[in-house]
Amino acid sequence: MAAATCSPHGGKIIRTFSRGHADDYIYPLHLLDGAKYQQCILTLFIKFNDILDTGKIKEALTRLLTIGDWKKLGGRFRTKVDEQGAPKGDDTISLKQSKTLEIHVPREFTAARPAVQFACEAYDTSIFEHPLGRQLPQTSNDAVVLSPPLNELRLCGHAPGFPMTMADLVDKDAPQLCFKVIGYADATVLAVTFSHCTWDISGLQGFMKSFELVLDGREDEVPPMLGAKTDILSELASQYGGCHLDPAMLNVPREIQEMGQPQVPNPALEERIIRVPLDIFQRLHHRLAVESPADNEDILSTYQPDELFLALIVQQIAKAQPIPRSLKLLNIFNARLLVPHLAKERGIYSQNLVLLAPHTLSNEDATGPVGLTALAQRECFAQYSEPQVITRSLYTILSAIEADLDITGLTDCNDTESLLVNNLVRLSSYIDIDLSSAVVRQGEISSTRRNGLGTADMCYLTLPGNSYGMMRVTTLGSYNGNAYWMFGELPARAWQLIYQTLDELAF
Repeated sequence: MAAATCSPHGGKIIRTFSRGHADDYIYPLHLLDGAKYQQCILTLFIKFNDILDTGKIKEALTRLLTIGDWKKLGGRFRTKVDEQGAPKGDDTISLKQSKTLEIHVPREFTAARPAVQFACEAYDTSIFEHPLGRQLPQTSNDAVVLSPPLNELRLCGHAPGFPMTMADLVDKDAPQLCFKVIGYADATVLAVTFSHCTWDISGLQGFMKSFELVLDGREDEVPPMLGAKTDILSELASQYGGCHLDPAMLNVPREIQEMGQPQVPNPALEERIIRVPLDIFQRLHHRLAVESPADNEDILSTYQPDELFLALIVQQIAKAQPIPRSLKLLNIFNARLLVPHLAKERGIYSQNLVLLAPHTLSNEDATGPVGLTALAQRECFAQYSEPQVITRSLYTILSAIEADLDITGLTDCNDTESLLVNNLVRLSSYIDIDLSSAVVRQGEISSTRRNGLGTADMCYLTLPGNSYGMMRVTTLGSYNGNAYWMFGELPARAWQLIYQTLDELAF
């Protein structure tokens, strides 16, 4: 708890709080970053089929967080203290803690106050003889592979003492990032644990590419962090002249409760990974031609593998529903790719810059031909890619955060079931995480491996359980050149149907 003290300020007395170190650099936590739904802890597992130098990794990480505004990521989450006026005639200015968070960065990183929490473990066995490795699909396998349930996997990436909830992370002087290196006889796993308040996946990707540059001895090429102190999203939202919120973005659960409508219970969810060889998608494209014989060759040629992959997943999820219901797809899209001003910037926005594009499909449409679902999704993104629509959506989200509303529309109505969709196929095709400068020796032999020395051959993001009980799907591209990946939380029946359908396409 913060202890109140008194200090002079402009002839008056300010009640301050003993909150650690008064000389820390202070950075704002932007409005979207600090939203309640961002206040969760995630772990990204990056698997390398080589043995990496733990010391070099730690040194490069620490060095990056001393360069320019990249030091913001070495800071600590703190509850902001607001100044309040005192009653008339009282010379005391009262300070009280608000709901807003900010980031405090040490002037110097020390052993007592490090830039990141760093941990390492080493095993003299193969990764596939370890409990973590036995849960992961083997990347050299040419078949469709479905992992067992992975609900306990994130515990393998947990470093001792690092907070696993925001309540334990805020105001505890704990670094906001944790890196754990797990070494095996034939592989290395880098587990990155972080709060979603810190960044989105694109921000994390930008950080990792900058980390590579430092590791390679090219720190003079590290791009600047953009938006560390100024919120670009608030600037964009201020351009919207209207005053109406986008109703498709909001769904306030209180309204449903007041109407007394019982909620349809959702099935229990399982967290899994599925690996799909690239040649499956050629067969999927052929299947589409059979399903939609009226489509001419020009239309068929426009379908992208990621569109068909996602449409097939949606189709099988809808077929698995015990009671047919509409699916409300909450599509995540990256403002960096759609807003010209952001796309042209020279530097990295590490903050959350993703918005939602809601799209509802009837059960009949969702279980129908995958080509129609792919086209409907494409049209949804085209609509939300319009500058005016982006600005309006952004205005809606930021206004709703300030009003403490349910901004994401993640709760389900009785006639719909929500699915959070994050299609990272095209982004992840350019991930190419390369830590070859830290390679001690080769792990997997050349005759079976599909990737270059020191490059990642699998990535997996674990998600904390959510109070909405909502299904989630993330698709990844062929960053190692031989397969697509999908991970998420779905009912067991949906996983079974997805695997069976893809496996049938393999023959």
